[in-house]
Amino acid sequence: MPIKGMICFGQGYMSLNTIAERKGIKIIKEDISPIRERQGCTQTLFWANMEGKLYHSDECQRRYERFLAERSDIPIFSREELLALFVQEEALPMIPLMRAQPKYEIGIAQTGMSFIPHIFTETRTIDEDLEWECERLYGRGDIAIRPHRYKFSAAESLDNRADIDSFVLSCKRVTSVSSNALITAMMWNRVACCKENLLSGSFMAEKDFQSEKVVDLKFLNYLIFAFQVPGFELFFNQDYWEWRFTYPAESEIYKKHLEICLEKAGITREIFKLSHDERMRYLLRLRGCDEYLINDICTYSENQQVDYYMPVSLLLLGARKYYCRNISQDGFIHSTWHVDAADEMPYFSIDLMGGVGAYIRSFKICIYDTEGTVAYEKTISGVEYMLPSEMLKVSFQIKGQYTICAKWNYLNTMDFLKYSAQERGCSSDIAIYRPKFPQAYFKKGTQIVLYGAGAVGKHYYKQLQQMGDCKIILWVDQKYEQCVQNGLPVSAVEKIQSVEFDYVLVAVKDRGIVREIIETLSKLGIARDTIVWT
Repeated sequence: MPIKGMICFGQGYMSLNTIAERKGIKIIKEDISPIRERQGCTQTLFWANMEGKLYHSDECQRRYERFLAERSDIPIFSREELLALFVQEEALPMIPLMRAQPKYEIGIAQTGMSFIPHIFTETRTIDEDLEWECERLYGRGDIAIRPHRYKFSAAESLDNRADIDSFVLSCKRVTSVSSNALITAMMWNRVACCKENLLSGSFMAEKDFQSEKVVDLKFLNYLIFAFQVPGFELFFNQDYWEWRFTYPAESEIYKKHLEICLEKAGITREIFKLSHDERMRYLLRLRGCDEYLINDICTYSENQQVDYYMPVSLLLLGARKYYCRNISQDGFIHSTWHVDAADEMPYFSIDLMGGVGAYIRSFKICIYDTEGTVAYEKTISGVEYMLPSEMLKVSFQIKGQYTICAKWNYLNTMDFLKYSAQERGCSSDIAIYRPKFPQAYFKKGTQIVLYGAGAVGKHYYKQLQQMGDCKIILWVDQKYEQCVQNGLPVSAVEKIQSVEFDYVLVAVKDRGIVREIIETLSKLGIARDTIVWT
């Protein structure tokens, strides 16, 4: 049976394309679009090019021109509706921020690698060229730079979100050499700027980096529902591609893809009989949003201040998730959730930062019943670090309806280093890094053997003494004799065998030395699951 077509991830080697051309085999070049389930979106859509290069806009431009020439009557979704249909649930509260004032004039979404072959076959433009162009037009404080996730340093992995939505919203314009962030910017009503045509749809991006023109809504719908292919089932369906090889009208492709997207979301075409507001509320209910959040999204006040670094917070009550859009006011962030528990719940958890690490400076929580009476109130002050995956646990019996309000502020990693320096009378340009005891790993009353009396160990020892939540029953180091001479209460490592403990906390930075320490402890009969190193 002769081969009619072949699916190839990426552009494909020249040898493959040459052989396919000689044999009359269609090569379908594919890549995953920015709408992808593995990043929390409701569906996965694919870029799929049949007529030309994958990483170029020529084919998309030709097909869109054919689509416009057909003058078909096809349904068009608003940007808000597209976002409600596709984006990850934690991004839904950010939908109104499309109408908010951005913080930066332009944002640069960097590529994943410094040298990408398919880009260099077309252009010599790199990330640094975009930085130069932006700095020529704007002040440094008006430019935001988003490193690609593959380039994140340890600190950047804490300070940057896995998703790019809040970054895009913080910028009036977004530019990139070839990042899907340009498509994300189009969806979030931001100006997409691009000098090169290395991405499907980039021909519609602005070449002028000072333009204020957002992409046409009809084109955005075409790009999502006609040019991209929805779902693994359809993309790897032979009958579908045999149909596509007949080159049907673009409007027919649009309608077919739209039906599949709606069917997967559990939506019928009856939705198009509803008004925009009714459609929006219907889509948000379908996504599981509570009525308070739906009203907030649909009745947003543009006068509210936005902290784009912390735009959304989550409250977890049992298996139920409650998201809220944060409001920034007077140096504090205000988070409000309206919860309703049918069964009695002994506690709830709060994720303030939504996936990034930060130092919480102060935190106040108030819980109100349906009469507006304060049922619970607590304040935490002082700098407390929270990991990206860490949540605040609040012990309070909840049954029925309550309004939960949190008022808090924070420092990101760089701000904390400056704050730490100022606390010591240093210039804010000079920061002293203090290792922080990993309190999240240990319950109150845990008995700890502290291994290591260097800089990290000394800081841990001091912090443990001040907190008093965990008890140090022994402090050991290989060079214990020198430590004793310096007035430190440190003992020989072998003494671990003579005490009862819950964990051995290794207070050492160097990973190689840590491996040696773990081997030493194992020889002393210490179980590996009782050894902690962070």
